[in-house]
Amino acid sequence: MKLFSGEQMKYLSSGIAIALIMLSSSRIYSQIKPVTIQDSLQIFENYISSLDPNDLSTLDKSVSRYRQSLEKSSVFSRDTAFIIFWRYYVTVADSLGAKYVQDEKYRSFFNIKNFDESSSKNEKLKQSLMSKNKNLNASDFKMLKSINHYGYKFDMIEGIILVSVADSKFIRNSFSGLISPALKAYITKVIEEIDAAGGSDAASSIYPDKLANELLWWENFINNNKEFFLVDDCYSTYDGYLFTLMQGTDINPAFNREDQKLNDKFRKVYEKIINHHKRTRAAEIISEYYNILKKNNFINNKEAVNFAVQYLGE
Repeated sequence: MKLFSGEQMKYLSSGIAIALIMLSSSRIYSQIKPVTIQDSLQIFENYISSLDPNDLSTLDKSVSRYRQSLEKSSVFSRDTAFIIFWRYYVTVADSLGAKYVQDEKYRSFFNIKNFDESSSKNEKLKQSLMSKNKNLNASDFKMLKSINHYGYKFDMIEGIILVSVADSKFIRNSFSGLISPALKAYITKVIEEIDAAGGSDAASSIYPDKLANELLWWENFINNNKEFFLVDDCYSTYDGYLFTLMQGTDINPAFNREDQKLNDKFRKVYEKIINHHKRTRAAEIISEYYNILKKNNFINNKEAVNFAVQYLGE
């Protein structure tokens, strides 16, 4: 099982894609594998493997089993077990997506989160959607409510319907006081990034200021959680954002297509990092990159590309 499906990874652009690729890295499983020889973790892993990912109620059952089996275990054991749960949680999203992918009517539910029929706003939304799509019925909205309750949403990649992770409330509530503060912050951030990257157009709008904010967030997280058991993956995520900030994406490139000169938006963000975050690793690296570009009148060149590439895939 993978933490993120191939379909999800298709549309997670550059920096965010790298962040999630690194989370789904086999290194995570290799880190937790030796620990699963402990009876409670092995039993929990076996239990998770026996569940039907097409059944949303198995999420409640798995949380309940987690509490019963691991509540009194060490923090590291509870964090390790959470990763086992998380992998299953994403598998459930994949299974739901496969279940609904052929039904065109669910396009109407694209990107809807926190649907609740008791809300007057959502009741109006329900009536509006039903008037536009005659194939929708009351049971479809109950299903949408259930999917949203567990932190999922309907999404699309290149016109294909899928279900993706969208909200951390279910996980935060279910594992409150059980996982470490570092893992809680980490997984909340990852879910936030998956949600932000979702949708047919969202991945095309990763602007440099957003990239800079994410870069600095991860640097601060790493500095405050140097002993976190997934810190190597955090460094990889951080480096992925660095590369993307330096070279941009296909849809939102750092350099103008006409003359390969640095885009003004990216240049301003570089200068902001250099001038306002002087004591950060980000400022040190971006400053060096900025000076390489400056020597060549801010036109992209082999030296700049080689400098950026060293942060890709480390």
